[in-house]
Amino acid sequence: MNAAAKRKRVEWITACIVILLFVNGCRREPAQTPIPESGPTATRTSIPQEIHFPTPSASAAIVETQTPPPMVVLTQPTRQTPLPQITTTAGISKPALVQIDAPGPGSKVRDYIWVRANVYPGDGGNIHLLMTGEDGRTITARDLTYSNWAGGWLSIAEVLYFTPAAASEKALLSVYTLDWSGRITAWASVEMLLLQVGPEEIEQHGFQKDPFVVNKPQAGSVITGGSLHLEGYAHLTQPGTTTYQLIDQSGSVIAEQEVSLPTVLPSQGYASFEADLAYQVQKRTPVRLIIKQASSEFQGQTLAVSSLILFLDP
Repeated sequence: MNAAAKRKRVEWITACIVILLFVNGCRREPAQTPIPESGPTATRTSIPQEIHFPTPSASAAIVETQTPPPMVVLTQPTRQTPLPQITTTAGISKPALVQIDAPGPGSKVRDYIWVRANVYPGDGGNIHLLMTGEDGRTITARDLTYSNWAGGWLSIAEVLYFTPAAASEKALLSVYTLDWSGRITAWASVEMLLLQVGPEEIEQHGFQKDPFVVNKPQAGSVITGGSLHLEGYAHLTQPGTTTYQLIDQSGSVIAEQEVSLPTVLPSQGYASFEADLAYQVQKRTPVRLIIKQASSEFQGQTLAVSSLILFLDP
């Protein structure tokens, strides 16, 4: 092979190699620069997934958590009407000024309770919650003041924490109100069982009408002659004593009488009563007539109170 033929062969082989390299280079994928995970211009968009909520059924049960809720008061005015007048019809009463909705009588509770009640507050918007043991000791208490209250009932919800003195202990939950002089205006109570362990049972509310309906005299009446004659109806849900008191604005007891009244079941309504209280005053004296029921099971602790304002003349 002469020199010219050798040179043509080398040029042909070189051309083939160049063509092959060019074709191979065209088939290579370009290098990918990694996208930074974050940075001033980096953005991420997540596509929200559609959420399907189950349709509640009539048999669905609500399961309450045992985690104690925060201490809060949920209060809203429910009515802005004046106090109802006492009817003189036998066996019919006005609503109680303190109505405990929950827990009901005989409830079994553990660690804490939600106290729900409809209350006509005392003077200045005061409402008081009290839990006492069988021995009379105060387990827990709460004093509430609604300074913006302008009349009408309030619907309240308040949580109370407690620690029983034993594995189980009877307790009395009371909700009450006071007037400007510190006298009780209304009081309602329910008996409960406090547990350290075991399932809770919240019962339905009990009797919510006024425990004592005074037909004579009417609120605001002027009494003369040194004797006050009372006529009315009482609803006692537990055995115990009933006390009539006339208390002046300084807290002094002008007259007092203790009587025994029959226990009345909720289905039986009221039992009638009459009483006469002798008093002595030197001038016209405004007093609060307080009718109070005490419990024989809780060492004479107060169960229920109704009251009204009267004026005593000599």
